[in-house]
Amino acid sequence: MSDEKNILVMVAHPDDETLWCGGLLLKNSQWQKTIFSFTRESDKDRNPKFYRACEYFGANGVMSDIDDGAEQKPVSYYEYQMAAEKKLEKKDYDLIITHNPSGEYTRHLRHEEVSLSVLLMVGKGILNTKEMWFFNFSDTFKKEFPRARQDSDLIIELDDEIYNRKKKIICEIYGFSESSWEAQTTPKKEGFRIMKEFFRRIK
Repeated sequence: MSDEKNILVMVAHPDDETLWCGGLLLKNSQWQKTIFSFTRESDKDRNPKFYRACEYFGANGVMSDIDDGAEQKPVSYYEYQMAAEKKLEKKDYDLIITHNPSGEYTRHLRHEEVSLSVLLMVGKGILNTKEMWFFNFSDTFKKEFPRARQDSDLIIELDDEIYNRKKKIICEIYGFSESSWEAQTTPKKEGFRIMKEFFRRIK
């Protein structure tokens, strides 16, 4: 993972990039990074925090405003596609990282929708990538905080320095308390499913 890459991280919410792949981003400062949050662009609290987190990662931040109300009404693929086409200047990447089709915990519809929408955008050639990785975590149906799945193709165990920097983003930049779900969840191991061969087949 030491080689230079042009990567795109596509997430449902500001802080997902930190929770599920923040260590990976911090360990690879040489990568050219774009982080896209599909929601909360108009959120006066989360918007500036997201851009501060992106600055900390050395990443270009991009936001859209897909509905993220408490009702979690289903959002169509086309809304995600339009948001990506409107906001992203580039369409070609070495690596795209996004949510798992089943999400990272039980259960958030937006995570699942983002995963499938990104998958469709790559399949249709709206976005191009050499590789696609899914976050790979489970909370065992709410029995524990989300943890990297043992069936991951790649598990990255963070050293204390990287983990403390990751936790700093959650607690100091995003402002979550140490007792919050987000802070207690923040994984020290990050798991990924690697879909490189899949994309070679569908193109």
